[in-house]
Amino acid sequence: SKAVMNATTDVDEKAWRTALQQRADRAVLEAEMAKLNAEIETVKHSGNEQRTTMDHASVEKHQTVEYRYQHEMMRNARRHTMLKEVSATSAELYDQSSESMETHRLTVALEVLAADGAVQREQIALRSRTAVETAEALVKEEAQRARLNEDVRLRKIKEEGQLAIDRARASIGVLFESIATGATALLSDPL
Repeated sequence: SKAVMNATTDVDEKAWRTALQQRADRAVLEAEMAKLNAEIETVKHSGNEQRTTMDHASVEKHQTVEYRYQHEMMRNARRHTMLKEVSATSAELYDQSSESMETHRLTVALEVLAADGAVQREQIALRSRTAVETAEALVKEEAQRARLNEDVRLRKIKEEGQLAIDRARASIGVLFESIATGATALLSDPL
């Protein structure tokens, strides 16, 4: 009877210690979970800051391209004004001499056409450069965002996998401890 009582007390004490250890293990796992959540928030915050920096760089690049375009338009307007002045000069010469005026008019018309063609070519080149620069900036920005999102997703998957491994190890440890406790109780019982 005394041996049965000792065995019962011994088993109760081991069950109590196992429950206590399980609570301690759970507290440790919850602390690790809180730590992982804090790390995830840190990574999210870092990603948001990087996105903000990239958005600012994109806006700044767009503003630079827009400034270049406006500056080029002002230069073209000045050229156009100069062409108008040349045309006005040709009109004055026309009044003075019809024959020389006709020659001069044709010359001026050719110059105007050449100048207009040059201005149009410059405008087309500027628009194409602007479009290419804008497209490059957008592609680079999108690629950077995709890399950031992929990094965050991979870290999350890795953390979840590590958490599952840690849980499995803890469960295996508890299982072996329970088996050891049962074996010890069985071997120590003289029945």
